[in-house]
Amino acid sequence: MDFSDKETLHRIDVQVGKNIRYRREELKMSQQRLADALGVSFQQVQKSDNAQNRVSASRLFAISEVLDIPLARLFSDIA
Repeated sequence: MDFSDKETLHRIDVQVGKNIRYRREELKMSQQRLADALGVSFQQVQKSDNAQNRVSASRLFAISEVLDIPLARLFSDIA
Protein backbone atom coordinates (compact mmCIF):
# COMPACT_ATOMS: atom_id res chain seq x y z
CA MET A 1 0.00 0.00 0.00
CA ASP A 2 1.45 3.33 -1.05
CA PHE A 3 0.86 5.81 1.78
CA SER A 4 2.12 8.73 -0.30
CA ASP A 5 -1.08 8.48 -2.36
CA LYS A 6 -3.57 11.02 -0.99
CA GLU A 7 -6.51 8.99 -2.31
CA THR A 8 -5.33 5.96 -0.31
CA LEU A 9 -5.07 8.05 2.83
CA HIS A 10 -8.50 9.47 2.15
CA ARG A 11 -10.06 6.00 1.87
CA ILE A 12 -8.46 5.03 5.17
CA ASP A 13 -9.70 8.20 6.87
CA VAL A 14 -13.21 7.54 5.55
CA GLN A 15 -13.24 3.95 6.81
CA VAL A 16 -11.85 4.90 10.23
CA GLY A 17 -14.56 7.58 10.50
CA LYS A 18 -17.23 5.04 9.57
CA ASN A 19 -15.90 2.59 12.16
CA ILE A 20 -15.95 5.26 14.86
CA ARG A 21 -19.50 6.25 13.93
CA TYR A 22 -20.67 2.63 13.76
CA ARG A 23 -19.34 1.80 17.22
CA ARG A 24 -20.62 5.07 18.71
CA GLU A 25 -24.09 4.35 17.32
CA GLU A 26 -23.87 0.73 18.45
CA LEU A 27 -23.41 2.07 22.00
CA LYS A 28 -26.20 4.62 21.44
CA MET A 29 -23.68 7.33 22.23
CA SER A 30 -24.26 10.82 20.87
CA GLN A 31 -21.54 12.82 19.17
CA GLN A 32 -21.74 15.28 22.07
CA ARG A 33 -21.22 12.54 24.65
CA LEU A 34 -18.16 11.24 22.81
CA ALA A 35 -16.84 14.79 22.45
CA ASP A 36 -17.27 15.41 26.18
CA ALA A 37 -15.47 12.16 27.03
CA LEU A 38 -12.59 13.13 24.74
CA GLY A 39 -12.46 16.76 25.82
CA VAL A 40 -13.04 18.04 22.29
CA SER A 41 -15.82 19.94 20.57
CA PHE A 42 -18.90 18.33 19.10
CA GLN A 43 -17.78 19.66 15.72
CA GLN A 44 -14.49 17.73 15.91
CA VAL A 45 -16.35 14.47 16.49
CA GLN A 46 -18.81 15.31 13.72
CA LYS A 47 -15.95 15.98 11.29
CA SER A 48 -14.16 12.74 12.18
CA ASP A 49 -17.44 10.81 11.76
CA ASN A 50 -17.69 12.25 8.25
CA ALA A 51 -13.95 11.90 7.47
CA GLN A 52 -13.57 15.65 7.05
CA ASN A 53 -10.72 15.67 9.57
CA ARG A 54 -7.98 13.15 10.12
CA VAL A 55 -7.78 11.84 13.64
CA SER A 56 -4.39 11.83 15.37
CA ALA A 57 -2.91 8.62 16.74
CA SER A 58 -3.33 9.78 20.34
CA ARG A 59 -6.96 10.70 19.70
CA LEU A 60 -7.60 7.33 18.02
CA PHE A 61 -6.21 5.65 21.11
CA ALA A 62 -8.50 7.72 23.36
CA ILE A 63 -11.50 6.99 21.12
CA SER A 64 -10.83 3.26 21.31
CA GLU A 65 -10.78 3.49 25.10
CA VAL A 66 -13.98 5.54 25.32
CA LEU A 67 -15.74 3.24 22.84
CA ASP A 68 -14.33 0.19 24.69
CA ILE A 69 -12.90 -1.51 21.60
CA PRO A 70 -9.42 -2.58 20.54
CA LEU A 71 -7.62 0.13 18.57
CA ALA A 72 -7.26 -2.27 15.62
CA ARG A 73 -11.04 -2.41 15.23
CA LEU A 74 -11.04 1.22 14.10
CA PHE A 75 -9.00 0.04 11.11
CA SER A 76 -11.16 -2.96 10.22
CA ASP A 77 -12.53 -3.33 6.69
CA ILE A 78 -9.67 -1.38 5.11
CA ALA A 79 -8.66 -3.02 1.86
